Amino acid sequence: MILPTPEEDAVLTAAAADDPDNQVLSDDEWDEARLRAVRPEPDTGKERVAVRFSEPVVQRFRATGSGWQRRMDAALQDWLKHHNPEQLP
Repeated sequence: MILPTPEEDAVLTAAAADDPDNQVLSDDEWDEARLRAVRPEPDTGKERVAVRFSEPVVQRFRATGSGWQRRMDAALQDWLKHHNPEQLP
């Protein structure tokens, strides 16, 4: 990436400041704009977690194509209907 020299940057900044159609923002205003640009995660009723499964299990679910994570969630929900994880060793 080629950056302008400090002199070139000063000329560009001055030209931008003179343009009536250009709103010059301070560093604080840019920071605030960046914070507002970050979209919050949608409320899906699900919690994002990092978890490790054995490779064969992940491969089998991935092989089912798009939506494999949803199907894995459904399989775990079905397992919970018939098992109590608190009673496992």
